[in-house]
Formats: sequence, structure tokens, C-alpha cells
Amino acid sequence: MLRGTQEGWSSLKSAVPNRGWMPPLDGLRGVAILMVMLFHYGLPLKESSLPQHIVKVASEFGWTGVDLFFVLSGFLITGILLDAQGADNYWSSFYSRRALRIFPIYYVSLFVLFFVLRPLMPGLGATLPPGHEMPWYFAYVPNWIDGRGRLLTAHYWSLGVEEQFYLVWPFIVCRRTTRQIFRIAVAGCVASLALRFALMGLHVIPDFILRNTFARMDALMIGAACTCLLRNPVWAARLGRYANWTWLAPPFTLALLYVCARPFSNHAPGVQGFGFTAIALSYALLLIGAVLTIGRPTPLQHFLCSGVMRTFGKYSYGAYIWHVLVQSLLVKAERLILHVSVPTLIQIPLAIAATLAFSMGSYAAIERPFLALKDRFKPRVSQQAAEQVGLAAVAGATEV
Repeated sequence: MLRGTQEGWSSLKSAVPNRGWMPPLDGLRGVAILMVMLFHYGLPLKESSLPQHIVKVASEFGWTGVDLFFVLSGFLITGILLDAQGADNYWSSFYSRRALRIFPIYYVSLFVLFFVLRPLMPGLGATLPPGHEMPWYFAYVPNWIDGRGRLLTAHYWSLGVEEQFYLVWPFIVCRRTTRQIFRIAVAGCVASLALRFALMGLHVIPDFILRNTFARMDALMIGAACTCLLRNPVWAARLGRYANWTWLAPPFTLALLYVCARPFSNHAPGVQGFGFTAIALSYALLLIGAVLTIGRPTPLQHFLCSGVMRTFGKYSYGAYIWHVLVQSLLVKAERLILHVSVPTLIQIPLAIAATLAFSMGSYAAIERPFLALKDRFKPRVSQQAAEQVGLAAVAGATEV
């Protein structure tokens, strides 16, 4: 009996190829950050010409890159926590490694924005939050205040949502099986959807719904559910039959919402209802296809594993933090030096290139030294604990 269960655990571990680093997920991060940048950089576009119209329509989908980031976070963080179950440093390992990954560049950016940019460049500083809101940003809860009109920090709300997820989710995963986690994730997704409808029924402003952690946790929960499914060999095999085609889910879903939910924006009632969940589900299918086709010569793998996409994925966190500031500084420099406003269709690739270059420098100077310390906080799982967790995982996963 024990031998059969151990063999089941071995098959479970091999159900998802390369359970460690998965190159196509870097490419998915690259897709997400390019979408976000295109959305923000394409805002000044007018539909006065066909090229501008095409880019303008494409940029309107860019805000959903945040939802792709949420799905990826739910997937990866749940996997990390499941692998660390039974570790005697489960808590310190996870929180230390997360802090090393996200805190340094985040707090450096706040220092630059509030204490360097504001006094040196009052014009840009006027688009920052007022001084009394600074504690909300330093406490990593900027999503709970009104961020409208805060140009340079308007995108920080999603960082707050993810950080609050990191804070709570380890307590839920700690001693539960994949079956239990899957059920909790599904329940959390349904609760998030119900909360959005309740808030809409109460006529709460759309921006609060957009930024509310509980109203937006369905994407994170869907990502977590994907982890549980893909660690089940039966479900991995079932989903693998369609893995070559799941990439079609996002374009189909986004096109449908674009037609049915007008205007197509993250503040539109048609999107804030079922839309957010449908978008997250479509990106989950894209994620599943990316994972289950690892090692296959598919167009999706060639695209996601290309050097360009993986480069953008590697520097995506820094690019997300800095991209609005870089664009603002670039526009200001162009006006001071060239005394002209560069056309938006030229400005967009320039801003993307400048953001990537700035993020690479930021990574080398700020992120990499702290990331090098993460190995000191690896989970320490004893053989006995690993076996106990493995047996429990098999029992739970086979019943998802």
C-alpha cells in the first residue's frame, strides 16, 4: 500500500514538467508588462488615422495585463507554498524571500517619487499623492484610498492587492491538501464575484471596486486553482489534450467583451461584473497551455520562450513600477531638448525601450543584490516531513 502511494506521489511530481523554473512563464510576464505599457502609453492616441486607430484599439486591451499578473501570482505563490509545506522555516522562508523580491525596489521608488522628484520637479510632483496619503503607500495598502488623479502612482494599487494576498495566503495553504486548497480557491472566486455585484448594486464608485482586494481576488484564486489542477496527474492529462489550443481563450474572451461590454474599460459595469472573472479564466487557460506544452515545438512555446519575451518578463516587476515615471521624464526631456512633442506612434516604442533600459539598470543596482540573498532562506524540509506532505498531497490531489 505504501509503495503504491509513493509511486502515486512520484507520478504527481512529474505531472507538470519542470516544476521549478518554467521559461514560458517569463514570457507570460513579458506579455503582461507589454500590455500594461501599451495601455498607459497609448492613452494619448487619437483615431484620426488607420495606424493610430489600430494601435488605439490594441492598447484598450492593455489594462487586462494586470489580471494576467494576478493569475500568474496566484499560480506561482501557491506552488511555492505547497513545495514548502512541512518545512521547519515555512513562515520565515516565504516572507523573507518575498520581502527580498518585492520590497527593495518598491521602497526605493517611493523614496524617489516623494523625496527626490517632488522637491526637484514640482510640475511632475503635482501628480503625486498628497503628503497625508504617503503612509498608505509605505504600508503597502494604496489600493484602499482614492487613487484618481495620482498619475505617477495610479498603478500601485495592484501591488497592494498582491502584497495583501502574500500576507494571508500562506496561512490558508500551510497544512491543507491540494483538494482543500482548490475548494477554497473556487469559493474565494465565487465570493469575489458576488461581492462585485453587491458593490455595484450599492452604486459604489467603479474605482473602489477595481482596487478592492476582496473584489479582485478571483484572478488570484483562479491562478491558485490552476496549481492544484496541474499537480493532479489525471487533470493534467485531461487538460493536456487541449493545451495546444488554450491560447485562443484570451483573444476570444477579450473580443467578446469588447463587443458586448461597451465601453470596454475596467470601470464599465459589464466588465466589472462577470468580465473580470471571464478575463482571469481565459488567462488561466493560456497559463495552463503554456505549462503543459513545455518541451513541445509549438508556436506558443516559441513565442513565450523567445529572448525578447523572456527579457521583458525578467525585468517586468521593475518595468511595472517605473514605466509611468519613465514616460513622464521622457516626454519632459523631449520638450526641453527638442522643443517638440514626439508623435505618439513614435513615442510608444521609445517609451517601451527607455523603460526596459531603466528597469535593467534598476535590476542590476537594486534588485539583484537582494535577490542573491534569497538562497539563505530556502525552505528546509526534512525527509520525513516531505514524505508526510507528499502522501497528504496525493490523497488530496486525486480527489480534486
